[in-house]
Amino acid sequence: MFRLCINGSLLIAGEVAFYSIIKIGRKIPLLKYLFQFQWLVDPALNLGQIWNIPVLTFYGQASLYMFFIYGLICVAGLEPAFRWMKRKDFPLLLRGLVYMCVIMVMECLLGWILFGITKYKIWYYTGWGSFPVFTSFATAPVWLSAALFPKML
Repeated sequence: MFRLCINGSLLIAGEVAFYSIIKIGRKIPLLKYLFQFQWLVDPALNLGQIWNIPVLTFYGQASLYMFFIYGLICVAGLEPAFRWMKRKDFPLLLRGLVYMCVIMVMECLLGWILFGITKYKIWYYTGWGSFPVFTSFATAPVWLSAALFPKML
């Protein structure tokens, strides 16, 4: 429960920051292709204007549901994968690919569960790579980078 709270708290803060990171990334010529996915919120919630807010405000948003989503992805997905791969001594890149897949599968599964509970798409993707609604192959490089970054420090 402690790890769920720590991970959920840190990653919800990361999501709020991610809005500004995406906006900045889309302006950098060599990196802009990593940030072309369409990450949206259910139109019924009227929160889509966040993409029009100037980047200088460093404004972001997140649903409190994301606290539990991120905590579950870490505790029920990434930590078991880490323990399993540590015993088998997987190479760094392969571990990153497994983490990326775990994140994407759980993001999609938990998105559908949350939609079933709330009837709102708390997040969803459109455009190339969106599969099926609550995850996108276009985000794979971001998740791979996020999975590998702490291991490279």
